Amino acid sequence: MASKNTLSLTTNGKPMLKTAAFISAFLITMSASAQETVAQKPAAPFRKYLVSINVSPDICFRTLKNNDGSDFAYAMFDARKDSEDPKFGYTAGLNLRRNFSHHVGIEAGIQYSNKGYTWNLDIDPLTTGYLIDPRYGFVYTYDRFVTKVKCRYNFIYLDIPVRAIFTFGKKKLCFIASIGAVTNILLTAESKTYSEYSNGETSQQKRVIKSDYNSLNFSPMFSVGVGYKLSDRFNLAVEPTFRYGVLKINDFPVTDYLWNAGLNFSCYYALR
Repeated sequence: MASKNTLSLTTNGKPMLKTAAFISAFLITMSASAQETVAQKPAAPFRKYLVSINVSPDICFRTLKNNDGSDFAYAMFDARKDSEDPKFGYTAGLNLRRNFSHHVGIEAGIQYSNKGYTWNLDIDPLTTGYLIDPRYGFVYTYDRFVTKVKCRYNFIYLDIPVRAIFTFGKKKLCFIASIGAVTNILLTAESKTYSEYSNGETSQQKRVIKSDYNSLNFSPMFSVGVGYKLSDRFNLAVEPTFRYGVLKINDFPVTDYLWNAGLNFSCYYALR
């Protein structure tokens, strides 16, 4: 009789239904618990204020404009166009950024920049003949004349940049684009001239030329690049950047408009 009862309990399906119900309830409880755990996982904190330091090695040059249209200005324009080259400069400074969301922020700062260009002249060796002293009839040979001249123009500015920054992506690696403008305040301007002579000697000369140049300029700026989140507080950014001075730097017959393109490296620290 006992074996029959056991068989009857097994075959009528009640123990199997109870087991299935228990497993279903267990799975539903675990699923709800897992969903609650995921929901309670803290999101990446939104950092509103960040401070950064930046440094940018730059290629610096100028565009030329003929101011008065005279024959002299045309000749000077052509001579400068053929003899001037870009130079290496730099920009470095401190910045404060205010984020309004994960994707949009405003940044302002104060920076120190070196802009300019170089002027080069190669002089073919000339046969100067002899110099005769008219008093005594002595003959002197002349073997020291300039064969090469290189002049580097350095314009040192205090820059005040303001730009809007757009960030695409919330992961560790993201894309960055920015647009803004820089107020350029001239601190000093100088020319450094390096001369080589036919006898192998060299000389250097430095002149301060700030008084010849306008003290204020204005430069729109553009950049694109990538950012990388090291931690919740530290971020790195690398941005190819272009700046162009829209105001002429002097009132000469042929004037200059300075520009520089560089690779800007920034390290950000989130204040809060």
